[in-house]
Amino acid sequence: MSKAIDMAGQRFGRLTAIKAANKQKHGGIIWECICDCGRTVYVRQDNIKNGITKSCGCLKRELVRSPEWMDRLERCEGTSATRIRRTDHVNRNNTSGIRGVYWHKPTKRWSPQITFKGVHYSFGYFSNIEDAAKVRKEAEERIFGGFLEWYDEYIKPAKKIMVN
Repeated sequence: MSKAIDMAGQRFGRLTAIKAANKQKHGGIIWECICDCGRTVYVRQDNIKNGITKSCGCLKRELVRSPEWMDRLERCEGTSATRIRRTDHVNRNNTSGIRGVYWHKPTKRWSPQITFKGVHYSFGYFSNIEDAAKVRKEAEERIFGGFLEWYDEYIKPAKKIMVN
């Protein structure tokens, strides 16, 4: 069983310790704290001292709603699920009008390409643009498919929970 340490008036992140509560949780002393946002919370003494608990939860809510955090959720393993799914988006330097199919001047042929998780893939050269587009589409299904399934199963639900 832990002994209460006098932490009254001390700040720990956004929390200010008020008094040791007459409670224990799993053998740990519980402190009544006031958060900078005004909420009163009860936190284990060791969680406050070790920096595990820094606020009433408002800090986490702010962080997960920040543009930086939303970008992290959106860009898993360096890849944006939203961007992969956008079929209408064609890069500025694309002259074919077909996503991921580029004109390769040295060979005077069309080249289907994909960049995924920071790795660039090129799938040969084709004199017929339709053949290049078909190869690109097949590569999308093969390369993106498993990632999008994983994203939809794990990341998308977590994103909804964290934002709400």
